[in-house]
Amino acid sequence: MAKFKNIKDLFKNFVVVDKKGSAVDTKLHGSFATRFVVELFGNTAIFPIANILYEILIEGFKYLKMPDLYILVISSLVQAYFFVLWSKSNKKMFFFGNQIAPTLYTLADFSVEGWGFFHEPQHIAYIIFSFLIGTIQYFKSLSTNIISNFLQLFESILKSSILFFMYALFETHSNPTQTVSFVSFFSDKSHQYIAFFVLFLGVSVGLANITANKSLNMLIETSKQLKTYSEWLLGNELLQKIINSKEALSLRRIKRVILFMDIRSFTSWSDKQLPDNVASLLDEYYNASEAIINKFKPVKYKFAADEMLVVFKDAIEATEAAVELSNKINDVLLKYNLGVGIGINAGEVAEGLIGTQNVKFYDVLGDVVNVAKRLESYAKKGEILISEAVKNDIGDAFDIGEIKEITVKGKKTPLVVYNVLAKKT
Repeated sequence: MAKFKNIKDLFKNFVVVDKKGSAVDTKLHGSFATRFVVELFGNTAIFPIANILYEILIEGFKYLKMPDLYILVISSLVQAYFFVLWSKSNKKMFFFGNQIAPTLYTLADFSVEGWGFFHEPQHIAYIIFSFLIGTIQYFKSLSTNIISNFLQLFESILKSSILFFMYALFETHSNPTQTVSFVSFFSDKSHQYIAFFVLFLGVSVGLANITANKSLNMLIETSKQLKTYSEWLLGNELLQKIINSKEALSLRRIKRVILFMDIRSFTSWSDKQLPDNVASLLDEYYNASEAIINKFKPVKYKFAADEMLVVFKDAIEATEAAVELSNKINDVLLKYNLGVGIGINAGEVAEGLIGTQNVKFYDVLGDVVNVAKRLESYAKKGEILISEAVKNDIGDAFDIGEIKEITVKGKKTPLVVYNVLAKKT
């Protein structure tokens, strides 16, 4: 549960709370601020607004100087805030969240007015309406589509009836002779008109909400599927960037750490196997590798047959990931008498989306990538070969085994490479 020392902390959290979620989720469901406004004016503040207008008409503008107004406003803001904050993760909040404002308002105003607070019918009505709306919303969150639609319709009628109730209450003050009984009240044609108008308004709004919610849910489900497919191609971090700005993945030069991993002797092994056996090994290999890599939050990773390419921001993270991959993936492949070799290089690459106008894909290009691939091809089963650039970045954080020179195609001079054994404890 969030704790706040003062009102400043409350609204500071209000501003930053969405940073915990992803850009995609914010686009799908709206920002915290957007959901706060929708909740405030679409649910929490309906009765308070009607009550404020009623009090101004009865008391005049002196009501603006009374503490009741500000207690009601603050209570509504608090309810809307916590309702949005908790309702996504706790369905019970649909009921209890609707009771926050009336409870705060009752406790605060009761401390000022005493039992006289309950002599005002609008105060009792506020508690009753909040209870009924909260109950409907709670059961709506648990129900199937048909029952949920019915409850949505009933909720809209109930909310619109707040208008009629406050109008009838106002009439008891302005036209007491016409409101001495239920029959005398509805003998007035204008009262009948308002009653039927409010009823049909509730039905109309309810049907509109049902249709809008159905379309919105379909859109969200479709967007979630597209998000999943996009993450397969781009990875989560890159997807967040491109959602925030379509220019974020324009081709650019940037320092990255490139890791390649490949199964040694995979081709000769797979030539002797049935396709199902090859697919089974690759599934096992992919799942185990992905579980490890995701812990280190890479920029991007992808598989191509038995090869894995991973792009990191940080050399130490890349090397830690390599050590864990080498240990665990080699254990996975031991029963097949296979193992992996890993190569890592660091430096500036060209990174971004490349392709045609209709088909684009994310990639990293450049000499740094080519050298990382060469290091991986030189690595024996169980070896992690890193370049001098990576060694300079990681310092003495890892135990280093053999240091050797290798000749790489396209390089005039041999490269110094280091065999990483483990992270120092």
